[in-house]
Amino acid sequence: MTDHHKQHRLIKAMTLPFTVSLAITDKELGNRLLDQQTPLIEQELKRIEEDYSAFKETSLVSRFQTGDKSPLLTNPEFQSIYASVSAAKLETGGLFDPYYQGVYDPTGYVKGWAVEKCFKDYLTPLLRYEEVLGICLNGGGDMQFASKAFSDFYWTIGIEHPDQLDSLCARFEIANGAVATSGFSKRGRHVLQRKDSQLKQVSIIGQDLSVADVWATAGLAARAQELNQLIKMHSLSGVYVTDAETVFFEHGELK
Repeated sequence: MTDHHKQHRLIKAMTLPFTVSLAITDKELGNRLLDQQTPLIEQELKRIEEDYSAFKETSLVSRFQTGDKSPLLTNPEFQSIYASVSAAKLETGGLFDPYYQGVYDPTGYVKGWAVEKCFKDYLTPLLRYEEVLGICLNGGGDMQFASKAFSDFYWTIGIEHPDQLDSLCARFEIANGAVATSGFSKRGRHVLQRKDSQLKQVSIIGQDLSVADVWATAGLAARAQELNQLIKMHSLSGVYVTDAETVFFEHGELK
């Protein structure tokens, strides 16, 4: 593999750590590109938080929750997110539900969507530099990443074990795509789970983080048997952890 450095910048937004990463052959250029793009990503993440946080009274989501329908009528981005989460509810048989607390709250979708959007807008253009081999944006463990076409570079993705956070339950080597993990070990019980579910953590590998995030959330809400059906039906790839076992699956097949 071509000799390279991995360089990182940390951003705090949406109460989460976001890590911007470059794999690059020229350290000086890497610093320059990160210094240039990181503030733009930070600014956009903060703008998204202002618009879509259910905890900010002035956000579009909070206004919509209190009966103001204008965001849905006049804001194309709000409309697009609303359409995506409504479709996700249908596709997952209600396991992913933007109304699970009785009011519209797309938080479970917005973080993955925000990472994917910032990645495409601010990091993908950097692949045109000959020295840039790989780009990655990680938001609290959910990440979108890519490698330069025709290079031999790939990202090594480690999935933390939900019971032992200092050890891994899985490791993947992937050039391009996204990985989303949903579990209770860090964020508490933020997903309404089916009764008697033994699932502790679900990680989904896909092309787009917003989609992978939906399936990781839906998977965690399900029972293992239901999740196995979803894996087959929607040709999902990834790994899930129960009290008893760690199960790998690829393109709809359980390993």
